[in-house]
Amino acid sequence: LLAGRKARESFERLAYTGADAFLAARFESEALRALLLFDAVGGGFSPSEPGSALTLVWRSAQEMAGLQGAVALPACGTLVGSLIRAARAAHVRMAAPVTAIRERDGRATGVVLADGGEIEGRMVLSAIPAPLTERMLGDVSPPVARVGEAQILFSLSRPPDMPMPFNFGRAIVAEGAGGFTDAHEAARGGRLADDLPLECVATDHQLIVTVRPVPVTPREGWDALKPLLAARIVRALGPHAPGFARSITGISFRLPQPQARPVLSQLLAPPATRLKTRLPNLLMCGRDAEPVSSISGRAGRMAAALASQFLSGRTD
Repeated sequence: LLAGRKARESFERLAYTGADAFLAARFESEALRALLLFDAVGGGFSPSEPGSALTLVWRSAQEMAGLQGAVALPACGTLVGSLIRAARAAHVRMAAPVTAIRERDGRATGVVLADGGEIEGRMVLSAIPAPLTERMLGDVSPPVARVGEAQILFSLSRPPDMPMPFNFGRAIVAEGAGGFTDAHEAARGGRLADDLPLECVATDHQLIVTVRPVPVTPREGWDALKPLLAARIVRALGPHAPGFARSITGISFRLPQPQARPVLSQLLAPPATRLKTRLPNLLMCGRDAEPVSSISGRAGRMAAALASQFLSGRTD
């Protein structure tokens, strides 16, 4: 009982501690603190904001297919194949943008497609951010975060000539712990910082770079900032990957989407409550269903379990 009380007190302190103070009290290495802060600022948190230390706990609690502490990047094409094998009677339709979610008598009844067609269903699962989902319901969207992350995929003519750990798992490139605070303040003002913290994952002929923090809605708009963002990434990686710039054959962007501003209460809430909406048969299931975006697939797995319970008539 005493140990349990001490654990709760320790967690309560953690919940109201900024990540920069939490890390500074435990590590002398500036490089190590900068590496860990990349995960702490996920979800748009400032490094000194209460709750940012909890995002470090979130990262260590990642899972893939129920395996705790695992993070994976699925290969292209595997998702659709897995869906078809898992639900042989299902009809998988690609490139069919949804513009609205139908509602009747307090329940979702289906979706409206961009071409005017409709798909009816007893259950609707949304993989897009909550503000966009609520907008499709005709609801007033909640305040959205001004700070997010962007992902850039560089297609390469040859495997990247990069030292470890770039070729094994993920590597973080950051100009010290203080750079995260500068980048966060710049992002809140709608600007890109001069030195952007980067996460790099290399494959045979691709380099996937995640940049955070960046503005969700820049002053100039993302169309104007795309070349600048790509150029700053190439400049930052130049010392680590000689010849990287010459090997680039294509660039694609996944830019920040409007997302509800994460708050401490969401981080502390039970997982299932974060997936539910005001409609009992409309569930969030994507990476943005979590207060801190993740690639673990946990939200999708839990949403599938909740949907199964709902369709079978169970409410527990």
